[in-house]
Amino acid sequence: MEAVKRFFAENGKALVVGVVLGIGALVGWRYWNGHQDDSMREASLAYQNVTSAVKADQPQTLEAVEKFAADNKNTYGALAALELAQQFVDKNELDKAATQLQNGLSSTKDENMQALINLRLARIQIQQKQADAALKTLDSVKGEGWVAMVADLRGEALLSKGDKQGARDAWSKAKRDPMQLRKLFVPGLLSLTLLSGCSLFSGEEDVVKMSPLPTVENQFTPQKAWSTSVGDGIGDFYSNLHPAWQGSTIYAADRRGTVKAVNADDGKEEWKVDLSEKTGFFSSNIPALLSGGLTVDGGHVYVGSEKAKVFALNTSDGSIAWQTKVAGEALSRPVVSDGVVLIHTSNGMLQALNEADGAVKWSVNLDMPALSLRGESAPATAFGAAIVGGDNGRVSAVLMQQGQLIWQQRISQATGATEIDRLSDVDTTPVIVNGVVYALAYNGNLTALDLRSGQIMWKREMGSVNDFIVDGNRIYLVDQNDRVVALNVDGGVTLWTQSDLLHRNLTAPVLYNGYLVVGDSEGYMHWINNDDGRFVAQQKVDSSGFQTTPVVASDKLLIQAKDGTLYAIKR
Repeated sequence: MEAVKRFFAENGKALVVGVVLGIGALVGWRYWNGHQDDSMREASLAYQNVTSAVKADQPQTLEAVEKFAADNKNTYGALAALELAQQFVDKNELDKAATQLQNGLSSTKDENMQALINLRLARIQIQQKQADAALKTLDSVKGEGWVAMVADLRGEALLSKGDKQGARDAWSKAKRDPMQLRKLFVPGLLSLTLLSGCSLFSGEEDVVKMSPLPTVENQFTPQKAWSTSVGDGIGDFYSNLHPAWQGSTIYAADRRGTVKAVNADDGKEEWKVDLSEKTGFFSSNIPALLSGGLTVDGGHVYVGSEKAKVFALNTSDGSIAWQTKVAGEALSRPVVSDGVVLIHTSNGMLQALNEADGAVKWSVNLDMPALSLRGESAPATAFGAAIVGGDNGRVSAVLMQQGQLIWQQRISQATGATEIDRLSDVDTTPVIVNGVVYALAYNGNLTALDLRSGQIMWKREMGSVNDFIVDGNRIYLVDQNDRVVALNVDGGVTLWTQSDLLHRNLTAPVLYNGYLVVGDSEGYMHWINNDDGRFVAQQKVDSSGFQTTPVVASDKLLIQAKDGTLYAIKR
């Protein structure tokens, strides 16, 4: 039950707004062009009204969607059935969710939409311990564009029956590494299945092979100072829920809602709180779905959630100082500056909350396309302005106290033959040094901008979803193919490239003790000479692997594994 709940609930607005608006924009637009009759026009308008109500969290939304789904036996009605299924999953009513998906199947003749619904239905059936029914449902999914997703779910169904070899065989048919997909899209299959029927990939673009582990002769052996468990971690879901550090205390969290403070010297627990929702004496708690990373400033630890909440916890004991509902999933790390807490939400809103009580001071709509990557840029701040990247390929400067837009500059243009090629998100955090803003887009450019005007000073074709480093006269980054690259800050000239870690799903890089360090999805940490890009050490740290950004805390390097284990490494 918890797995399917996470599948739906973890996406919160992403399923309602992402599926309804995202697929609605794609499928609905094609219907608009192909079937411009009066009934479809009316359905389109009514559909927009329903989705607007969902987006605004208006009362009676569920009843409105139920009526819309019953009255519209077309693709729009099928989309409404998808939203209803999500609502019932939120209520732990899987039977009703399955019924809505079956109703949605009868509402549309579009094969791609039917495939999408069947994949959702199979997911629920697996969680209902109906593996045979799920396998039968998956058999009805047609089309080459869905092969990898069907194989992924088929593997889960077979594994639930105890057929480990069958599961391995099924997963081997998924040509693209699933962790690479999770790195880019909504966790699990949501965004992937949402998009694969729309020419996401072309030709051999699906085939991605992880580089073998490079052979490294260690020049030194990094030491584990201590380790401690922090809940269940992030599992296989995409999240950059990294720890934070202040003084003698380190703060870390897991997706379900555990937040833990430990002593920086020995890792011993100072306090622990649970932000998951209590549902009753005999029921398991509903996960808080914490995301984006922790921020500690003064007397508060800040963390956002995919349920559109931001929490401020007292650093002394973890008690909640305040919590605030925000405009959408809080996928970026909270940023505290000039008395405000800045949050960039999944629906393209930049919001400023009062640091003292969490009250919303202002909101700015940064605009977002119908299709985007999972994740949002955390703002950088300087001279009273917040600089933030957007899913539309632009970098924006906003006055922190008033929420007034100062300038916008496009650094990435949506071009290419496939939907993936046209992704232009700026999900990395800009870096501001000496009046220059450095920003990095996926499928775009590494760009240097003038802080005052936003004018482009230089740009270099380079893409990534990982945060990057500017140190002295160098820029260090991990690109979207997991090359580790060093460039000069003057013009972006490449100084060296380390290509032996391709597609190992690297973390963002960190500079520690004179070395560049990255983690990978197999749990290795790679230490690189920042002068020439050569490996100097390699260490297997954790079997569950790494995804979140490492953090330097005084003389230690912190990194949290996907299973929740927090490690302190010393050189």
